[in-house]
Amino acid sequence: MPLLNAMKHNNSLWKHSFLATLALATTAIADAQSKIFDAYGPTTEDQFGYTLQSMPNINNTGRDAIAVASPRSSGSSTGSGQAGMVEILGWTAPGTFQVIETIYAPGGIGTGTAFGREFAITRDTTGTKGVIGEPEAGLAMTTATGRIWGIGGVGPSFPTAMDTGGLQDELGSAVAALDLDGDGIDEYLVGAPVSFVAQGSQLAYVQVYDASGIPLATINAPTVNTRFGAAIGALGDLDGDGIGEFLVGAPFTSSGSGAAYLYSGATQTLMATFAGGTGDLMGTQVGSAGYVDNDSVPDFYISSPNYTPTSGLVAVYSGATLAPIYQAQGSNTVFQYFGNAVAGGGDVNGDGHDDLIVGEATSTNLATIFSGANGAVLSTIPRDASNDSAEVTSTALADVDGNGIADAIVGQGGAGIGSSGRMRVYAFGQENIAWYGSTSCYGEENSTGVAATFNLLGSAVLANQDLTVHVEDMPLFSFGYMLLSMNQGMIVHPGGSCGNICLGGTIHRWAAGNVFQSNVYGEVNSQVDFSVPLYPSTTLLAGQAWYVQVWYRDAVLSTATGCTTPGQQVTSNLSNSVAVTWQ
Repeated sequence: MPLLNAMKHNNSLWKHSFLATLALATTAIADAQSKIFDAYGPTTEDQFGYTLQSMPNINNTGRDAIAVASPRSSGSSTGSGQAGMVEILGWTAPGTFQVIETIYAPGGIGTGTAFGREFAITRDTTGTKGVIGEPEAGLAMTTATGRIWGIGGVGPSFPTAMDTGGLQDELGSAVAALDLDGDGIDEYLVGAPVSFVAQGSQLAYVQVYDASGIPLATINAPTVNTRFGAAIGALGDLDGDGIGEFLVGAPFTSSGSGAAYLYSGATQTLMATFAGGTGDLMGTQVGSAGYVDNDSVPDFYISSPNYTPTSGLVAVYSGATLAPIYQAQGSNTVFQYFGNAVAGGGDVNGDGHDDLIVGEATSTNLATIFSGANGAVLSTIPRDASNDSAEVTSTALADVDGNGIADAIVGQGGAGIGSSGRMRVYAFGQENIAWYGSTSCYGEENSTGVAATFNLLGSAVLANQDLTVHVEDMPLFSFGYMLLSMNQGMIVHPGGSCGNICLGGTIHRWAAGNVFQSNVYGEVNSQVDFSVPLYPSTTLLAGQAWYVQVWYRDAVLSTATGCTTPGQQVTSNLSNSVAVTWQ
């Protein structure tokens, strides 16, 4: 749960503002990250990106999706009130990364109750399932009971109430899913970090529910006034009994020193306690670090974002021995709150060790990525000039582009114009950049019976001169070259061609020296020679957005499904187009 919250009220209608960008990493080295997706979410004060969760291989695309919370959104199914929502963003087609499901607050529930601020959901062929927290339910009446909602089935999903907390419980402040009995169905761990018991005393707890919402067990805080249950992390099996364990954070233990408690998943009994130093706020974030040391036992992290003198620390522990593997620290910036957002479980540099991404409230960086192998800094993600003053409230590691290398996702729940919230995705490794450009038009059928598909592989960084033309389903042994323009357009069947030119304005040819020929499989993999000039002559510059497609030779009699005049002899065709922003 982030430390610095700006929870304000707004009744504006919800609207996404997508700022799609394209830039590609050159190798599998992690410090070559590229921002491939940038979105400001709901309108003023709606906190889009407050919480993130990766969702593996949605829709069998080979690419992970991202679940994103907008806990102050007014975009309910009824269109009024600060209902809150959770959206699942993923790929639906090449070049289309968009909302594929929205989980609305039922009926536009009360103003400012933070529906969706914490959640644990999964999605498969039978639909989306899980639990969503509404930790500030009742806050307007100073009761702050909190509430949780269960969802299930094919979206759009409309949750049903599972449980309501007691007086000032703030039930739903943290949610985690974990199979505690080995039946293949997740149970749910839900934090209630306040829970009023007497004047000045708060005995927090974590409630365990089965999949239908029936309470199974209650884990009470060891002491009062600790915010026990403000963070919960589902881990893998640490003790070899076949059931995963879990961590509970209590960042205000010992007047803010903080602590984290490790529990057996099978018995819910305490296995170990980790205590912070004075004022550290240890246990603000807890969770799985994946397989850091490659010993077949999953590892875990605990953050202390107020640790001094570095203003924040995240410790990664061995799941096998419970001893620290490495510690990542902040940069001595006052109020940096390094570790305010943490995520693990993804291999960013392809070395076989899961790495760690750590976000922070302030300083020059949004987040830093650390090597699981040795704790070294692999990459830093700097703030930019556009509305970047807000804290990072969430991070995630997921393979968004499907290249087998984890990508970094950063959420700022209070960022953007009017504090709308912001989420960005940074890719690592060699990318297929056609996935990140807008496809202005698709190719038409050629003599093979299908349309040719054009992609670019490698780097959009001009100085690297590392770009490959990749085309599939061209006629065999057909030659072609690239057409480029800074404008989109549409010229239907130009000059005897069966395809469409998707470019407008001045159209440049990258032909002499960059002509290629398809092989016996109708494929092209041709390295671009950047020394070859374009015609008409122009210079490609970093920051420019260009549209690119392939013209190729194809002699065929057209059909009614191809060119406008069936039986017309055509001599060429064109591929789809892709967009590239040069770096």
